[in-house]
Amino acid sequence: MTEYYIPGAVPEFVRTGQAFTLAGVQYPRKWLALAGAGDLASVGAVAKPSPGPDETVEQGESGWVVRAMTAPELDARDDAEAADFAAAVVAAHAAIDAGAGAARASLLTMVAGQEMTYLRKEDQAKAYLADGDPDDADYPLLQASIGADAFPAGHPNAGQLVETVADAAAVVMLVSAAWLDLGSKIEKIRLRGKRLVTVAPDASGVAAAVAWSQAAYAAALAGDPLPAEPE
Repeated sequence: MTEYYIPGAVPEFVRTGQAFTLAGVQYPRKWLALAGAGDLASVGAVAKPSPGPDETVEQGESGWVVRAMTAPELDARDDAEAADFAAAVVAAHAAIDAGAGAARASLLTMVAGQEMTYLRKEDQAKAYLADGDPDDADYPLLQASIGADAFPAGHPNAGQLVETVADAAAVVMLVSAAWLDLGSKIEKIRLRGKRLVTVAPDASGVAAAVAWSQAAYAAALAGDPLPAEPE
């Protein structure tokens, strides 16, 4: 939203979208937004100037006044910028963690107790395959997979439902190996993204780190190479 100083207008300092009166003429709220350079010149409108790095712009008695910021103003500005940057870093870390969670959730069933079930099922699969003479009844979680779980993509029987406890154990270990590979990539992206945020010199660097992590999660899930890290 642009601000203007219009000598003799009421009010003299006007923002885009604000009505004003000049020489008895009422100018509607949309006039400044639609006005061209010639129109603005016809009413003597002067746009608010852009201050330098350590300057501020104020409304003076006869127009805009650009002056150097005082020491307290500089301190207040620096404190506000530092607070904003700190908040951006916290939000970025949270976004990267959430991205990792979403990536994992696209592969695993994230409901209460399911993580424990996965771990126990893997334990049973390892024990079954290590047992020279296993008794199927000793592996209830593997039995639960019969007729329900299917061989994963890439397996000769991909898509076919498991029919035996031995099949179930094999599928669990295949899925576990695939998850370990992808899960490690997701964790690497999460940690690297948060490190990039930590060392980012400014807000744009923080935003770039978050964008990289989200793109990297997507690439990992798709089996594509990870994108180059931001400089």
